[in-house]
Amino acid sequence: MIENKGSDQLGLRVTAPTLRLAAVPKELELPLKVDGQQVLAGQMPEIVNLSKGAGSWRVVEAAPAGRGKRHGMQGPIGDAFNSKFLAVYGEGDQELAIAELDALRNPPGRLVIHGDFPMKPATRVTPKDLESSNLILFGTPGTNAVLKRIAGSLPKPLIEAQRDGAGAVFIYPNPENPNRYVVVWTARVLSLPDNGLSAGYILPVNLLPDCALLKAGRIVSAGHFDGDWKLKAAENGQ
Repeated sequence: MIENKGSDQLGLRVTAPTLRLAAVPKELELPLKVDGQQVLAGQMPEIVNLSKGAGSWRVVEAAPAGRGKRHGMQGPIGDAFNSKFLAVYGEGDQELAIAELDALRNPPGRLVIHGDFPMKPATRVTPKDLESSNLILFGTPGTNAVLKRIAGSLPKPLIEAQRDGAGAVFIYPNPENPNRYVVVWTARVLSLPDNGLSAGYILPVNLLPDCALLKAGRIVSAGHFDGDWKLKAAENGQ
């Protein structure tokens, strides 16, 4: 029996808990009740996902991994570099990748990162890479095979920025593995001579938000996606 008291002082109620019942002996057949309502009976599964709607509880499937921002998948751009990542460059984009990664590794100021970052061309990316790494995709859908494959699932205004003579850098859940990021990197940002990204010991990449648009070598707008990974009105040009 579970009572959903929540945190009354804050006015909060739990409406979508996940119960881990692996320790319940399999030979026991017990009713599972929440707030007095029976939602399950018999042998308990190891994991039960519950949801409350219209005043009653029900057992549901787990929410898709890529739905909405959540811990570990919330941005901003610098978060993609906080776990295993792979730089993936398109045809003719290796120079862009090297310049930006070198600026990340050796930023102006006192903080210096030593060592090389893993890189490979887009045509050599494997399913294992998709599973294990955040992908930093340098180039455009016209040059980067991975980006071309997923472009239809990415924010259209940012993907099409180059058509207007602009560039874009943004982070997004990888459509082919929503538990990992992609960072689309179509233009120079960190390696620009006057990018305005300087704050003592903070890495320049950690000063970038979720997305940034560039024109004529300057950041002209920047911002964050909302909780559902949708562009806010300002960033969407609306």
